[in-house]
Amino acid sequence: MSNQQLAFHLNRFYKEILKQQVREHQHLFISPILLVLFAIPHVILAFCIK
Repeated sequence: MSNQQLAFHLNRFYKEILKQQVREHQHLFISPILLVLFAIPHVILAFCIK
């Protein structure tokens, strides 16, 4: 196997691992995003009332 082929296969392998880890920890990404989205209207209203 040439160095280019080896690098290609290793790169693909790392991408698969990354995809799997993102799927496993998806809730850790979604929760903070939802918290920020739900807080935006509250912040907007707080500044509008002043």
